[in-house]
Amino acid sequence: MDLEGMLLKETVSPDPQAPSVVVFGKTAGRMDEVIRLLRAIGGVSAYGTFTEAEALQRIATVPRLGAVLLGGAIKEDSRRRIRAELARNHPGVLTSEPGQQYPYSDENIVADVRVKLGAQGR
Repeated sequence: MDLEGMLLKETVSPDPQAPSVVVFGKTAGRMDEVIRLLRAIGGVSAYGTFTEAEALQRIATVPRLGAVLLGGAIKEDSRRRIRAELARNHPGVLTSEPGQQYPYSDENIVADVRVKLGAQGR
């Protein structure tokens, strides 16, 4: 098995009531790290995506969408379209944007996602 095949792209909580986080990023290695960070929160499902189209499809289909994490390398036009989609079809679902909304670090990502999920009454 190649290294890419061993990297996590999603983690699904056994709890059917667990909120889902869609992660839109650009690099497989970092996606694996972020998915592992979110899995460590517990009671959260996380789904990694690498294209805007894939992110929008996941946003539309994941159960109990709780937040969307937009990685640091995501272009501003994609960020605007994702935010607009959330406002239109998923009111109350917030974005977590490391490097944009807060300083980029693993600890800050976990803290912000927890806050965003808590904002939905989790």
